Amino acid sequence: VTRRLPKLTGEPVSQLVTVDLATGAERVVDPPRGNMSTTGWTADGRVLVGVEPGSDPNELQAVLVDPDTGAMTEPVTRWSFAPASVSPDGTTIAYLVYPKRVNRDGVLRPSENVYEVWLANADGSALRRIHTGAPAYLEFPPAWSPDGRQLAISVTNFDVSDPNNYALDIETGAVRELPPGITMAWIPSP
Repeated sequence: VTRRLPKLTGEPVSQLVTVDLATGAERVVDPPRGNMSTTGWTADGRVLVGVEPGSDPNELQAVLVDPDTGAMTEPVTRWSFAPASVSPDGTTIAYLVYPKRVNRDGVLRPSENVYEVWLANADGSALRRIHTGAPAYLEFPPAWSPDGRQLAISVTNFDVSDPNNYALDIETGAVRELPPGITMAWIPSP
């Protein structure tokens, strides 16, 4: 669980908190301060957290945190902005990224905002690009299907105001359009 704290220094601050579901006991994990979002647990018991390390919202690191020690690793360090999520089996991380740093000088350059989808093992190995999209704004990490075979991608293209949604087949790279709006998660079939 991430918990937003009041602004004390003008910077957004969050805490990573583990909760024992049987007792309700909470324990604060102490990774670096910043605006955090939790995106999932890996098979080895670490939690993937998106951390904005400073005041620049164009910086987002995907880090793994050991909930027992607070030790942190960043499995892939090649991107400055990387919303990410962990596969249902906890072994793979999907990254939604801009391949190069986007120049934020007030001039819109769609060619700088072409997004890509990458996969890697939880330790950062076997990094591979599986999709290159169109110019778009990124906000949310990709959402894994319950079977781990597809990713739902929500991006906002420059010519529309609502996010466009796509289902990406991981094995074939096939993309199909989904209804517009924000896609946060898949609902498993009964």
